[in-house]
Amino acid sequence: MSRGPGRGRVAVLVQLAALLVGFDCGPLPPPPPSANLQFSTEAFTTTSPSSFDIGVAVATNRSLQAYDVEVRYDPARLSLTGAQAYAEFDDDGSFFQSGVDASAGTVRLVDLLHGAPSSEGTVSLAILTFTTLAPGTVVLSVDGAVAMPDGALVPIALKKTAAITIR
Repeated sequence: MSRGPGRGRVAVLVQLAALLVGFDCGPLPPPPPSANLQFSTEAFTTTSPSSFDIGVAVATNRSLQAYDVEVRYDPARLSLTGAQAYAEFDDDGSFFQSGVDASAGTVRLVDLLHGAPSSEGTVSLAILTFTTLAPGTVVLSVDGAVAMPDGALVPIALKKTAAITIR
């Protein structure tokens, strides 16, 4: 006796009916890890010459162990004068690295937690200090990846920008 395609449909309907009437069919799998980079502000206006600080943070649904992030800026309008890790992520004060290519207008930020991973949510990574060079509008952008405690690399899904108007 052969089983027709109707039996598979019946099984699916039974499972759906159980869900609809409130039977627990077991836990749902966790969502995949995600990470979204953002700046401490999305837009502001300043004058030239002046200096300003802007934070770089990541919002994630998992704990973090490390990050490797590149920030891009317009080197004709801004000069990067400093980069430092936030204490929230830099647990030992020694591993933070920032590589600057002033002619290309990029800064690469890398850090690793040596102890327990960060909590999930929004984690402040670094603060950048810029000096304005010329009037105009500059858009800061970010790219990179973060690493979870299990070693999984998570590319940045959403990369928010910051627009700076220099007068």
